[in-house]
Amino acid sequence: MPQLVFSAENYNNVNELNIGLDINLNFKLYNLDKTKMNDLTADLFLKPEVNYRQTIKSFELEMNPEGEKNEKPGLIRYAWRYPKSEIVTANLKTEIVNKNILFKIDKKVKYPVVFDGNKEYLGESKYIDINEDIRNTARDLVDSDDLFLIAVKTAEWVRRNIKYNLSTINAETVFKSSEVLRNGEGVCDEITNLFISLMRSLGIPARFVTGVVYTNLGYKWLNHGWSEVYFPGYGWVPFDVTFGQYGWIDPSHVKLQHTAGSGEASVNYRWHSVGGEVKLDKIDLNAYYINEKKDDFKSPIKISARSVVQRVKFESYAPIIVEVENLEDSYLSAMLYLANAPGVYGVSEKIIVLKPKEKKNLVFIAEFKGNLKEDFIYSSEVKVKDQFDDSAIFLIQAAKDYEDYSLDKALEFLKAVDKREKKSEFSSLNFSCNGNKNSYLGNETGVIKCLITSNEGYKNVNFCLIDDCKLVNMNKSLDIDFSVDFKNNVNGLLITAENNEFFKKEYLDIKINKIPSVVISEFNVENLNYNEIKTTDIVLSSNTKINDLKIKVNGADFSNIKEFDGINVIKGNLSGRTVYSGNADIGIEFKDESGNKYNLNKEFDVNVSGVPWYLRVIGFFEELF
Repeated sequence: MPQLVFSAENYNNVNELNIGLDINLNFKLYNLDKTKMNDLTADLFLKPEVNYRQTIKSFELEMNPEGEKNEKPGLIRYAWRYPKSEIVTANLKTEIVNKNILFKIDKKVKYPVVFDGNKEYLGESKYIDINEDIRNTARDLVDSDDLFLIAVKTAEWVRRNIKYNLSTINAETVFKSSEVLRNGEGVCDEITNLFISLMRSLGIPARFVTGVVYTNLGYKWLNHGWSEVYFPGYGWVPFDVTFGQYGWIDPSHVKLQHTAGSGEASVNYRWHSVGGEVKLDKIDLNAYYINEKKDDFKSPIKISARSVVQRVKFESYAPIIVEVENLEDSYLSAMLYLANAPGVYGVSEKIIVLKPKEKKNLVFIAEFKGNLKEDFIYSSEVKVKDQFDDSAIFLIQAAKDYEDYSLDKALEFLKAVDKREKKSEFSSLNFSCNGNKNSYLGNETGVIKCLITSNEGYKNVNFCLIDDCKLVNMNKSLDIDFSVDFKNNVNGLLITAENNEFFKKEYLDIKINKIPSVVISEFNVENLNYNEIKTTDIVLSSNTKINDLKIKVNGADFSNIKEFDGINVIKGNLSGRTVYSGNADIGIEFKDESGNKYNLNKEFDVNVSGVPWYLRVIGFFEELF
């Protein structure tokens, strides 16, 4: 049966998810008035398994009429002796707890692999075939001896190149892998089968998984199929091509069965009688949410993002560079989304693959097009989001007279980053760098002195610290002084070394503090009387952490806060006597992380009732003079 799913992120950032699952089998027995039914046996293969991420909290089996029920490896057996009812039912009711964790592969698994298990997981089946087109496609994708990289690249090729065709959802015909490859479209069963065919054509064991998953189609659990790939020394690793989840599947995935291919039976039943007949009327499968644990969830990756150019001319294209850091001691792949931008050129989501503790970059391209007025400066919030619901946010400005950044230039930058990420790392190349200060402000310039050492010599190495680059031939040791304009630094002080073959990058332990940009956006006070003291809100935002924040209204203390960052609503007590003139002068004092002091003032109008007449007269003459 074709299965329909759409990826949903609702449970990607929970630590544990409790899911209820009910499976009901309904059999109809015919000709009972003319014959005697000796026995009926049904084997249900949809049985939740216990694995590294999935456990069973409760498990109940019911039958009507009563009979024998037994759990066996990979199945549940129901048996009735001399059933007399025309309707016979069997039920499974279970609660499943799924943990949101990666499959831990902490070392490189080399390809080709050795597999001594079930040979069905290497061969062809009803819908999983292997022809020359499949072999050639798979071989073209192999550019490494690292099994995880090969599997992710193959899965992502299928996701990118095989269209999910909704028009075939209710079709009774299921196409073989070779036909799906030729047609360039399919549903999740067929897409998964093609991935399995590609894997097996390379001698990599893979199998089909039947289960359920939560989707944003109707916001409920639906039938779904994904795959598992065998990694020697580790076991069977999940790969969901439809969702773009490789080596990790979100906790709404409930595994019920694994087989050599799709289309294999979920229920087998048999009976003994003379002239009688039994038909499985339907299988009802209902999964539902019970509860979740979310507070202690920790994303396995850390992301930061910036635009290569912060101010662009209208009709420009801005490369968005995203750095992704693997916080885990194991391989992982992660999907990144350009979730918010003025416009997107090319794709808005990409997969990145990271080795244990590795950092890598990828690039999106934002575009600034449309009906933009020449005398305006436009500020656009750009958000990059990962599949675990973490995000990085920054601003880009566009105006008529800003820098022109062409599409060709943006594509060239993207190409250069992609090329760099594929290079091997310099062996035994080390950076030792120091500034003349412990920390710098974002508007300063300075000189960073670096001692670079290596056990080997390299030719034509380009060393760069932010925008200052030096092309040199590397000997065992080298002293380089870099002139740095810190205003161009966003995500830490990055030093890089690169030639035609190798690349290395490292973040220096030199602190760069942003120049604080603090905005008082709202001052909310209503129906204030001269003799009244009322709790009042001030909405304040800062682009970086500030300390020792003091807020006064017309010279009177309003609030003191030790640390502040982001956007917050600050509450304080306001007396009508303080703002009786109808004017509120909000003054704030604060320090940046280096202890530098700043001041900011902003005025708001306030409506105060019950002010004595003589104070209004005094206020009138104060305004005159």
